Amino acid sequence: MTNLLAIDTSSSLCAIALVKGNEYFIKTSENRREHAKRILPMIEEVIVESDVKLAELDTIAINSGPGSFTGLRIGVGVAQGIALTNGLPVIPISSLAIAAMSAKERFGSESLMICQKARENEVYFASYRSCEINGVTLVGSEQVCAPGAVCFDAVSTKVQPWYGIGSGWDYRAILEQRLGFELAGIHIDFTLDIKDLCLLAAIRHAQGLGIEPEQALPNYIKEQLDYLKTT
Repeated sequence: MTNLLAIDTSSSLCAIALVKGNEYFIKTSENRREHAKRILPMIEEVIVESDVKLAELDTIAINSGPGSFTGLRIGVGVAQGIALTNGLPVIPISSLAIAAMSAKERFGSESLMICQKARENEVYFASYRSCEINGVTLVGSEQVCAPGAVCFDAVSTKVQPWYGIGSGWDYRAILEQRLGFELAGIHIDFTLDIKDLCLLAAIRHAQGLGIEPEQALPNYIKEQLDYLKTT
């Protein structure tokens, strides 16, 4: 039985989940931008409700972003602190991968293009396919750029249908012109489900993909100099 603590501070609301076997204990902040104030009390609440001590955890999962700059730093810092104190691995997971997993579970879609609005009229963009072993698998690379400059794997994306997920699909006409084909459908008003962070983390934990706490860093994407390249 796996005991997993998940932390999501990527948006204006903070969410915490503790998975005890097949049971979920979830807390979400009621007010926006209360990460620093609420994250530790919320963790304490799920610990008490689940009767799982921090030392009894197997791993800590963190939504590593992209997302709120301040929120990500708070979440990663707390995850590192708990992991270091209790000798636990950390599993950072991209918010774009979590969105793909949430959409897969919610809509049953197999091919998903995640596009979220970023600052300066840019978007975060990534393509994912459903994968029996890993939940979802990245096609190409995650990137941040203007909607008309997104890059994609031209070979892999020829197999359709593709579905668009996220606020960035407000730029649908520009994006589809760049892609060279129309999507089968889009879901713009979309929120992440922390259960899907837990699900992806459990898969990666079973594969031994946890990392040392000090290696867990926020995923800002833009800091990567090659973020416009395809693989």
